[in-house]
Amino acid sequence: MKISVSADITIRLLLPSDDSQLFSLLEANRSDLKQWLPWLDLVTNLSQTQTFIETAIYQHCHSEASNFAIFYQHELVGLAGFNTFDFQNKFASLGYWLAKNHRGRGIISQVVVKLLDYGFSDLALHKIEIKCAQGNTKSEAIAKRLGFVYEGRFRQCEWLYDHYVDHLVYSILFEEYCTRRTSLQQMV
Repeated sequence: MKISVSADITIRLLLPSDDSQLFSLLEANRSDLKQWLPWLDLVTNLSQTQTFIETAIYQHCHSEASNFAIFYQHELVGLAGFNTFDFQNKFASLGYWLAKNHRGRGIISQVVVKLLDYGFSDLALHKIEIKCAQGNTKSEAIAKRLGFVYEGRFRQCEWLYDHYVDHLVYSILFEEYCTRRTSLQQMV
C-alpha cells in the first residue's frame, strides 16, 4: 500500500527491501531518537532491523498495527503509522518519528493528516490518539496544531532506558475530524 501525501512526500507500508535504508537511518539518528523512543536498543544491527520489518508486516496483515515508511523526495526519512488498533472500539494509536535533518518542513504534520484521513475514511475508526512523552514538545505541538484534544497524563508509564516518563495523551474523534478536515488539509 502506497499513499501520496504531497508532490514530495509518499508513505507506504514497510517492505523487506527497506532493511538497509532503515538501519542506516536509525544509525544516523540513534542518539537523537533515543531521547524519546524506547525500542532503539532492540534494533542495533541489520538482522534486528529485518526482524522489525517482518514483525511490522505480520502486524499489518493481522490488523494489529500499520507502520509506514515516510519518503521525502524518494528518500526514506522516518516512520509513521498506527501502533495499535482496537477495531471492536474503532480506536487506534498513532506514532511517528523523523530524521533530524528533515524536521521543521511540515513533513510529519502532512503525514499525520493523511493518516487521519485513512484511519477515519478507509478504516472507519471513531477515535485516534497520539501519546507522547512529557517534554517531547515537538511531538506534542503536532497534536495541538492538528486539533487533537488533550485527555490527560499517564504517570510514569514508559521505561526510557534509565528512567520512567509520563505520557501526555491527545485524541481526535471522527466528528471532530470531519468538522476540521478542510482546514487541516489546507494547513498542510
